[in-house]
Amino acid sequence: MKKKILTILLALILVVGLTGCGTYNPPVGPDDPGGKPVEPGPGPDPGPGEENDAIFSVQLVQGEENWELPDNTQMRAKWTDGISQPVYADFDKSGRAETKGLDGDYSVTIEGLPTNKAYNPNAHIATNFERDIKIEIFNVSRVLSGSNNNGTQPLKGMTIRSEGVYRATINKPEQIVYYIYEPSEDGTFYIQSWVDTTENLINPKIDKYEGSKHYVSGYSTINDGGPSSTYTKNFLLEFNINFDEMGGSLVFGIKADTRSAEYPLSIAFRISRESDYSREDIVAEMAIPTEFDKVQNRESFKKEKHEFMQKFGTNLHMFESDGLLNGDNIGFNENDGYFHMLDTDGKPLGPVVCANIDQPTLLVFQNESADSFISIEYHGNKALTVDDNFDKFYKKMPPKYDDLDFHFLNYKIFIEGYENIIKHEGKNDFHGLPEQYAPWKDVLAYSYFTDDNGMYPVTYELYRFLQGYATQARLFMDGNGFAEASGLKAAEEDQWLFACGYYS
Repeated sequence: MKKKILTILLALILVVGLTGCGTYNPPVGPDDPGGKPVEPGPGPDPGPGEENDAIFSVQLVQGEENWELPDNTQMRAKWTDGISQPVYADFDKSGRAETKGLDGDYSVTIEGLPTNKAYNPNAHIATNFERDIKIEIFNVSRVLSGSNNNGTQPLKGMTIRSEGVYRATINKPEQIVYYIYEPSEDGTFYIQSWVDTTENLINPKIDKYEGSKHYVSGYSTINDGGPSSTYTKNFLLEFNINFDEMGGSLVFGIKADTRSAEYPLSIAFRISRESDYSREDIVAEMAIPTEFDKVQNRESFKKEKHEFMQKFGTNLHMFESDGLLNGDNIGFNENDGYFHMLDTDGKPLGPVVCANIDQPTLLVFQNESADSFISIEYHGNKALTVDDNFDKFYKKMPPKYDDLDFHFLNYKIFIEGYENIIKHEGKNDFHGLPEQYAPWKDVLAYSYFTDDNGMYPVTYELYRFLQGYATQARLFMDGNGFAEASGLKAAEEDQWLFACGYYS
């Protein structure tokens, strides 16, 4: 190649130089007495060591060792420059493939890999300066699945508990395969798709859900961040787990479009821990209930509230069973400080409205392992830290604050109380949690005074928590909230009723 270039350059210099001196007459060859011009012939072939004779190779490896092809497996390497036709070479038993005649930069992929193996098809480039490359082969990890986690719904996602490479199979258009990832340590994690951009036939996407394996609200779709082409755009999802969020989970769904019309589609994706992570915590004031400031005897106060709730009867009716949370028949009684059903005269003197504090609320914390307010945070979240300025989002409710900022309140002591917190001492990764809340160990909490159904009368401060929680958890979100997905409807100002009912 170098000799060809040198020959052409010398010829050009000679032509330009002679043209400047006068008329140029080509030389007459000895076998051409008629004086016809001699057509220049091709330059000499590159000798040994030149580009066209150079070997480009691919070696398959797994870990530190070369990866040998399983018996009866046929595989080949493919070099693609995006311009000319791809070049192929078969792998031998030792996992090596070679070819010659290449000149330039090539994406290197492989074909025929067994389905229980995977590799990153977008990470390998061969050039004239780096002809020999290695491609790492990964085992495709298995997921935990069954009738209750078959991947057909977000809360039935197949369980993943370790980093690794996984494969989602899309059998038909519009199908989504759902997973629940439960990290074993804190850190910054990536979930990234491995779809071949040189083929440019499949476009993978990932839906990331808000919430956990026990409840989800809205989701966002990610269709970028990784290697891409004109059609194929690999997703890259980054998420963080803080040390006090251990025990939490990430719910996500894999889906894809294709222009090949051939199903099933195989979407390989990798979950990896990329770095350490330490959350910059939200500054939140500790919410302290005022409801129990004058309590002197806990048992007598608790008995008093139980009788108060069941003044009109002993049958508990939860508003969620109506399919509509309607606050039109509810009012706040300034005299006793509780919300009541309106009586026939339209006054808040009917049954007191009660909230479910410490029993599972199937509508929201649903599924086989339903939760209550006193257990929801032990899946690794800050569900009880709520923006008290929630009414800034509403049209009908005047805001409590003069600004549109966040005003976070930590309701953990307010709802759980220290007595419930210390029950988790030493469990999972919640070491040190009791010490964190020890300054409030003498504060009386709402969970201390609930009845056998987990209910307590709704005060104004409890209403603020419930409404703020419903807003922050996005239970109602233009038809896409979790409560709405369960068939429930509510006006903005009535969302707090999601965990409420009354005795009659």
